Amino acid sequence: MKEMFLSWWDLVVRYRKTLLAIGAVVLGILVLFNGAFFVAAYFPKSCVVCHYMDPFYDQWKTSRHADVSCIKCHSFSPLFITVTTLKYWTGLYNPRPHANVPDKQCLSSDCHEGRIEQGKAKLGAITFDHQEHMTKLKRGEQLRCTTCHYSIVQGEHIAVDTNVCFLCHFKGISQGQALGGCPGCHGTPKKTVDHSGFTFSHDSYLEIGVQCKQCHLRVAEGDGRVDERHCFDCHVGRLKGKSDPLALHRTHVTYNAIKCLKCHEKIRHGEVELVKTFEVQCDSCHKRLHNYQKEMYMGAGARGVADTPS
Repeated sequence: MKEMFLSWWDLVVRYRKTLLAIGAVVLGILVLFNGAFFVAAYFPKSCVVCHYMDPFYDQWKTSRHADVSCIKCHSFSPLFITVTTLKYWTGLYNPRPHANVPDKQCLSSDCHEGRIEQGKAKLGAITFDHQEHMTKLKRGEQLRCTTCHYSIVQGEHIAVDTNVCFLCHFKGISQGQALGGCPGCHGTPKKTVDHSGFTFSHDSYLEIGVQCKQCHLRVAEGDGRVDERHCFDCHVGRLKGKSDPLALHRTHVTYNAIKCLKCHEKIRHGEVELVKTFEVQCDSCHKRLHNYQKEMYMGAGARGVADTPS
């Protein structure tokens, strides 16, 4: 072994000028190659030359972010380009790449700075609090901007996918209920409602403490389960430590901003099952308020009084 090492070292010393020249040429090519790529990255059209991403480019071009270059959100350093180039040349690159947008890019001074501190925003009829979701752990995990903002729809490049909201708020929760409660998103219903020929206002029911689930029997459909076959959409080899949910979510959600629905099945939210007015019974709301009266009419006995059924 020692003789082999000395032999190799002797060759290196003997041809050091040639090796240095070759190294300088390779380094120069890398610098020029990566410099060209780094400059080209500021022109979004150049991305589709190498990447299969025409749908994403087309959606970006017609979105509100059309004046923002790709590299502004999908930032990377010259060192990253060098490493990626070497991986490509050696065949060690990931065949299933994943785009990542760090929160600091979204919240930079010339973009959405202060969005979290501004707090509540409206998404249709839903009130959403950025500060509540981004400054506190949710289900033990730190959410990212792209946890919710990632959907590619017409006219939007990173729209909110409400299916993510439903997954978090309804997974593992009892029927007719939601994590954080219904008013947390929907507020207190104000308008008059017509249901099965019955017109009513929510206010009178809420004033006497009627809970949403007493009428809205089921508001979600699906369990948000994870089919392990989804794991192999990204992971080629054997998986380890897959039984620890906290570690899985920390790696995938917090560190890499993987879409929740990449692994989880959807949960549908809506008026899945409502109470039917023609089935209304007193004890559906007024439970156990007249037990003694019922027993009396049934002829049930009491202390010193025998049963006298009617």
